[in-house]
Parts: sequence; structure tokens; C-alpha cells
Amino acid sequence: MTDVDTYREEWARFRRYAMWNLALLPAMLIVPFLALVFNRELSAMHMLIPAFVVVGALYVGFIVANYKLRQWRCPRCNRLWIFTTGIFAKCRVCGLVRGTPSTAA
Repeated sequence: MTDVDTYREEWARFRRYAMWNLALLPAMLIVPFLALVFNRELSAMHMLIPAFVVVGALYVGFIVANYKLRQWRCPRCNRLWIFTTGIFAKCRVCGLVRGTPSTAA
């Protein structure tokens, strides 16, 4: 496997963790709202308990995705990616720009 393939896989993993992070947060807010909307049709307990279970599962997923994102390592220097301003613009340790496809600086 070449360096370009390794970088491509690592950046794909980074994007996957970031997308899960971004998707799960609004989902945790939408599910209770939907439970309140549909609560009029069903009794309170029939909707409340499953809503808590779903929100709890979403919360655990969010925590796992956030942990994975925070533990992600820079493909170049193999140190923890330290987030900078500019939507995770570059590695603070080696200066690798986010999304760089190879070892070229």
C-alpha cells in the first residue's frame, strides 16, 4: 500500500467520524420533539420510554464518535490531531493541511 492510499484511507476515516458527530447531535434533539408530537396519538408511557431508549442510544453513539474523532492520529506525524480553527485546518504538530492526499507538504 502506498502513502497516498494510506492518507486517503485515514482522511476517509476522519470524515466518517466527523459526519457521525455532526449527524448524531441533531438526531438527539429531534427524537424527543417527535416523541412529543406523536404523544397525542398514543399514551404517554408508550412513547416516552422508547424515546428515552433511542435518545440514550444516540447519545452513546455520539460519545463514541466524538471519542474516535478526538483520538484520530495525523497520517504524517502519527500524533493526536490537535484541532485548530478553520474547521480543523491543519495539524498543529507537523503542519499537515487537512485532506492532503500524500506526504507532500
